Amino acid sequence: MKNGSKHHGVVVPMVTPVTPGGELDEPAIERLVEFLLAGDVNGIFVLGTTGEGEPVPRPLARRLVERTVAQVRRRVNLAPHVEGIRC
Repeated sequence: MKNGSKHHGVVVPMVTPVTPGGELDEPAIERLVEFLLAGDVNGIFVLGTTGEGEPVPRPLARRLVERTVAQVRRRVNLAPHVEGIRC
């Protein structure tokens, strides 16, 4: 780690899993997080560089962040793009 930073290694952007009806696919969050962790990532970036940060409705984005935090359980760093969301 450089300069005392807690960020290091591989931090991957996670897509936002939604159902065909546009609802948050909560079972897919669990599978996706576990898949990423099995790949030995050092962090997960939610609502980030895959472009869905702004278009995702705020209630869905908030729930995605809550579910991802619960699933990650502090095993790796989590970096959500939460502009405009109060958690």
